[in-house]
Amino acid sequence: MEKKSIRRLLVVSVFMIIVSVCFSSLLQTSFGKTEIIDFRIPTENGQWLSGQIYKPKDSSSDNKVPLVITEHGYLNNRHMQNINAIELSRRSIAVMTFDAYYHGKSSSASQPVMEAVAANGVGMIPLVEFAYKNLDYIDNARIGVMGHSMGGMSTWLTLMYYGSQYYAALEEAKAPDSEGGEEVTDSELKYANSLNKVTAGLPIGNIRLSSEEVFSQIHANFGLIYGQFDEGNYDLSQGNGDLSNNAPEGLVAINSIFTLTFKKTAKEKSSNLFEAIRTRKITDEDIAALDKPIQVRFT
Repeated sequence: MEKKSIRRLLVVSVFMIIVSVCFSSLLQTSFGKTEIIDFRIPTENGQWLSGQIYKPKDSSSDNKVPLVITEHGYLNNRHMQNINAIELSRRSIAVMTFDAYYHGKSSSASQPVMEAVAANGVGMIPLVEFAYKNLDYIDNARIGVMGHSMGGMSTWLTLMYYGSQYYAALEEAKAPDSEGGEEVTDSELKYANSLNKVTAGLPIGNIRLSSEEVFSQIHANFGLIYGQFDEGNYDLSQGNGDLSNNAPEGLVAINSIFTLTFKKTAKEKSSNLFEAIRTRKITDEDIAALDKPIQVRFT
């Protein structure tokens, strides 16, 4: 009897494992609507990046879809981002998850890990370039990046990398000897936009990077998730992660949706941004001046 019970338990256990694996696969592929493609992409200096593409099956060169490139934290690998990839891909958004340099099946980088974060987002920037040039089912006007912890820092820096190229091109276009003189022509603006290959970003964490200098280099739709007890909260200007008490990092992020003139007006009326906006009459001209719509979410 005891041997029969053990055998039955073994059979039931194996059966449950098989069912669980099959059901997990169905969830991961949105019940067959998403194709998961493993990749290993060569980058510079003999390095490579390994990861997966969650490709909606209805995407093609004739039916282009948005792309989100998502990066894990320092002590994780690409599978930490599976839940984001599953939820986005089932909404017809392609997703690239990857092992950052020094992680998982990817190679090391030519720099130490934190220097690699600053240089290329430990792989995020090379993947943007790869997708932009090689994936014909991706809408290049709708490429976004997101990440948590180390991946969040890579997201900030990737947005700055492309945004700074955009603003540099606009400055060159305003030179007296440029095509349109001090006026930016349509072709000059088109060229500047072509350099800004990332149009949206969602860093999760690392709000300590939130400053006017950083936002002056970002030209993208921007979201931000940060918890009061998130990592590094002790390193913020007020010594904690409470952003509700006029924390400079939070105010800068929210205030970044306005043009410089609008920001100064709000600051002159009150040190409390929310009160300043509440008591100020926002005109149609103010709304028209919002050249970078940004959504900020604090959790």
